[in-house]
Amino acid sequence: MIENLNGLQETVNFAPTGRVRLYENDDFEAYPSHWHLPIEIIMPIKNSYRVESCGHVFDIAEDELIFICPGVIHSMPALPGKRMIFQIDISMFQAISGFDHIVSLIYPVYVLNRTNCTCYDQFHSLFIEICQCYTNAGLMAEPEIYTRVAQMLLLLGKNYHLINNSLADTSIKKQREYAEQINRICDYLKLHYSEDISLEEASRIAGFSKYHFSRIFKQLTGVTFYRYINQVRIQKAKIFLMNSDSTITNVAINCGFSSMSSFIRMFRIITGYTPTKFRSLYDRNFETSEDELELNMQLPS
Repeated sequence: MIENLNGLQETVNFAPTGRVRLYENDDFEAYPSHWHLPIEIIMPIKNSYRVESCGHVFDIAEDELIFICPGVIHSMPALPGKRMIFQIDISMFQAISGFDHIVSLIYPVYVLNRTNCTCYDQFHSLFIEICQCYTNAGLMAEPEIYTRVAQMLLLLGKNYHLINNSLADTSIKKQREYAEQINRICDYLKLHYSEDISLEEASRIAGFSKYHFSRIFKQLTGVTFYRYINQVRIQKAKIFLMNSDSTITNVAINCGFSSMSSFIRMFRIITGYTPTKFRSLYDRNFETSEDELELNMQLPS
């Protein structure tokens, strides 16, 4: 159920005094490509469901959960069944150190089930509690919902590291030290993304050797150092493209890319679109140039 669609942007109809929305959906209706600022969590309760995003198809079985991150273009085909759809504004969490790291682990779309999550029952229980809080609509319903969403995001981070952590033989104290240093570097990168920051410089700031830093960073973030900083830069570039009239060249420079070719290539890898095509999707009045259309056809998938 998409009530307010302007181009591809959906404006979610929250209650006047709230920033959460939950509804049971059994419409046999296809939802076209769209995006929204709230994070979205869907749980099928009768029959499976499907989400298409970034050139991939995500099938979700009954009682599985799918997380769709803010700003991600996605669509859903018409399928029979019933599913719970939950949307919540999580922008207030961005001030918390480590939050962006957790979102990066599930970006752009993440399916959660008993196969890839040892603590899936906890996620399922938290989501059911969210549904109950919303339905009961008590005075403390929204704080209780936000508390459970925060717990889910924390569990997502812990579940990832439980499955992928090769630091299991490292002491708890040392793991905490590593996490604090990597969070500090991630915060630094979010402030200095436009600068030419090398692996050597980042490892020096963290106080590790280059090899040790690379290994720890990959273990704790799920991506290499250069992949992470490029994700930060592309996220900033998306904001510029959506909210300013800056040229593509200026956006590339302001986001720390030394050449247009590297900017376009990395933007395509991370978002599935070239910068100009992405801007046109978010602005119905923006026309894609013929040169950009030709580039879209030439770039590898």
